[in-house]
Amino acid sequence: MRSALYLDAGEDVATEELADEIDMMLAADDWAAFGAEADDGGLIGLIELFERNYAEGCATSPVTFVEGLWVAEAWRRKGVARMLIAAGAAWGRSRGRTELASDVRLVNERSQAVHERLGFEETGRLVTYRRSIDGD
Repeated sequence: MRSALYLDAGEDVATEELADEIDMMLAADDWAAFGAEADDGGLIGLIELFERNYAEGCATSPVTFVEGLWVAEAWRRKGVARMLIAAGAAWGRSRGRTELASDVRLVNERSQAVHERLGFEETGRLVTYRRSIDGD
């Protein structure tokens, strides 16, 4: 599911790197992940959360941040994402948090629409840059 989540989102990440991150996540208490399961026991969705010190547009710190949200194609628009967001919000509340944040690539209009349907409000748009400082 992590591969589907990050590769579907256009991330340039190796499958091995995704697997290695799981060990780091399991060792930390500021990470959480929840899965959604079909009646037959098959996994149909995933949410990954991290407690960030800062999130754009939020008034509190730390903030529960949705690092990844994925639902299998056949299960989309059936309430699975809403259930996963509710699980993430409950985890945040259990840790004393009052805000849930997320981000989306500007080109990912589908994810933007999903976030809006799930009750998120857009707080801004961001374009990031980088530049090498070698050989100035």
